[in-house]
Amino acid sequence: MRNNTLEAALSYNSKNWNARVASSYIFGRDLLRNGAENNVKKEVMTASFCPLNTLTISPTLVYREEVHEWSGVRIDSPTASLALQYRQSQRLLIGAMGNYTGTHSCDGLIDSENIGGKGLLLWDVQPS
Repeated sequence: MRNNTLEAALSYNSKNWNARVASSYIFGRDLLRNGAENNVKKEVMTASFCPLNTLTISPTLVYREEVHEWSGVRIDSPTASLALQYRQSQRLLIGAMGNYTGTHSCDGLIDSENIGGKGLLLWDVQPS
């Protein structure tokens, strides 16, 4: 493969908000298939929001589309995640994260979805 990549990003930062939008486009040629084109578009949106000093909310959205010109197959891969972090004090931290990932091809050969989640509790016990 011979690939070329074009990327652009825009971000915003403030006291309570951080947000970023990025876009990338990869166009390549498969040298094993007589220079057939392979194109990938990817859009990413991330943010971090702190409504309180003790709470952080961080969503992420990603959409990826890959097109193989030699076969006509398009593969779509959406992804979403959400993370929450609450720090009650220096001794107690509670976190949670959930995510979704899907991969689907237009010919139906690829069709998968995954959903996951994770929780976290950090508690610093002081000896008495």
